[in-house]
Amino acid sequence: MIIFEREKRLTPLVFIPAILFILFLEGCQGAKAPRQKSARNYEYGILYLQSKKYNLAQRQFQRAKELNPDDSRIYNGLGLTYYFQSKFNLSADAYQRAIKLTPDYPDAYNNLAATLAKQSKWMKVIEYADKALSFSFYKTPEFAHYNKGVAYYNLQEYQRALKELEISLELDPNYTDTHYQLGLTLFHFKKYSRATEVFQRVLQLTPITSSELLKDPLMLDARFHLALSYYHNKQKKQAEKEFQKVSELAPDSPQSQEAQKYLNSLTENK
Repeated sequence: MIIFEREKRLTPLVFIPAILFILFLEGCQGAKAPRQKSARNYEYGILYLQSKKYNLAQRQFQRAKELNPDDSRIYNGLGLTYYFQSKFNLSADAYQRAIKLTPDYPDAYNNLAATLAKQSKWMKVIEYADKALSFSFYKTPEFAHYNKGVAYYNLQEYQRALKELEISLELDPNYTDTHYQLGLTLFHFKKYSRATEVFQRVLQLTPITSSELLKDPLMLDARFHLALSYYHNKQKKQAEKEFQKVSELAPDSPQSQEAQKYLNSLTENK
């Protein structure tokens, strides 16, 4: 049996949109013309980043950096831009620079943790997520707990993963990726009844069409794992229904191929 675990392909992003919103609201302190121009470039960079125009965002952040190379927010913005461009080494370097300029910058620590997760540096993920959590004024600790949960899951420390993910959901009950990761963890513990509830919640939080599955395969994975959870919980009718949906939504996907095997097995055993 193949289990399609999203973190083997892409670890979910954990700092958008909350951090972008925080960044955008941060004030501009500079009174001199170069700093004022830098602040405008920075704000344009954030707007382009929100619009997923990453090349334009990078250009604006670079201009802002040239005018004001000591603003840690600019490097954090660059880190986000590089992240979305899958330039993870550059992203990590940018966050490190932000932290060097502003050692008490929890968002940069957690963003660095998320970037290191893309490189499967799980112990470092935990280290920097913990650093973010060490600041009492950190506004989005649910993301750091989520990062730790993903790291512990990949380190096969499943009980610790479960604890971190549950804390994350206590802080933000509607964060889709946390529900998904929690579902995988519960599935590992063979807690299939609860896993079905969690995967159902993933699908409820993000209704998605078949054309969108290619952009966010998490939803297809969630439905596939929902079907698997039903199957192992002896809820054959529900399992058959969900396996069929997987096949219909993405007929050429690996998940669909596996779903068809289960459908054939269920049909043979009727």
